[in-house]
Amino acid sequence: MVSVVVPMYRCEGTLGRCVDSIRNQTQPDLEILLVNDGSPDKAPEIAAGYEKKDSRVRLLSQENRGVSAARNAGIDAARGRYLLFVDADDRLCKDAVETLLTAAKAGAQVIHFAYIRQKGSLSQVVPSPVASEGVLSAGEIRDTVFPLLLSGWSLNACWNNFYETRLLQEKGIRFPEGMALDEDFAFVCEVFASASSAQFLKKPLYRYLLNPQSAVRRMDERHVQASMDIQFGLFDKLYDWDVDTPGNRQLVWDKLVHAALILLDGVAVNEENPDRKALFYAVALDGRVQDALCHAQRLPGSSIYRKQAKLLQRGRIGAAYALVRGVIAAKGMRDRILQMIGK
Repeated sequence: MVSVVVPMYRCEGTLGRCVDSIRNQTQPDLEILLVNDGSPDKAPEIAAGYEKKDSRVRLLSQENRGVSAARNAGIDAARGRYLLFVDADDRLCKDAVETLLTAAKAGAQVIHFAYIRQKGSLSQVVPSPVASEGVLSAGEIRDTVFPLLLSGWSLNACWNNFYETRLLQEKGIRFPEGMALDEDFAFVCEVFASASSAQFLKKPLYRYLLNPQSAVRRMDERHVQASMDIQFGLFDKLYDWDVDTPGNRQLVWDKLVHAALILLDGVAVNEENPDRKALFYAVALDGRVQDALCHAQRLPGSSIYRKQAKLLQRGRIGAAYALVRGVIAAKGMRDRILQMIGK
């Protein structure tokens, strides 16, 4: 049996479509764990309706503690031999579970698969970053997978992996709670570091819907500090994961700059925080961020991020803040114009 964990929070408009994509799988031997993370809308009511009409559905409820805590609750409650995560605004392709169970016969503890990224009517297949579909050993994971994890974002999501439940439960692998950024990355790294084998499938099995409303999270000081502690603890983790090489350390420096820029964006967009500018300066001047800016060799691909990084490297923090706020203002104006003309 396969356990499918769906965290729920403010998702009444998309939950039905998501759950139906799981219920209608070509392989029906599964359980669907809908984890209500204190959602204030009608999502819990919708989930309760599914629980009544489908014995495979279980509704779990908790106070609002964030998506990481909801996923952890799903791991703890899972009864299946294998486990999948699905976000409530996304969908599984119809034969996803059947395809993954067939692949799992080769014995891999974690199976990564391609996915479809959709924005409106436009869609694009995001391929697996590993060409071979053969089963990789622990040594091959260290040599092949970890540089990919550290150098980009294609492997950083939790929802396009198929996990052996025992691996997560017996190794105590859980999502770090309280982070504003990269909780998926921290979890996936622990999974690959603990797995004795892994496999990569070329077939897309998940449909990820881009939601512009959730593209940048609004971050306060608590979220920022929790995220920075995890991010800048990566160097110690490299040693723990037995992947502490000069090449991987450089990849971490480059990744830390990208992560810091995303954190700074999240601080700048938080209109509810009157001290956002002071927090922006505090993050930018943090010694760990300054070290990353000095050591980075590859700046992020986005032109805005590159400009922001170069301003920070030159100590022009006020100009970097003005740049981010200017982009926010321009986007807000664009959205208001589109709304007025009915686009």
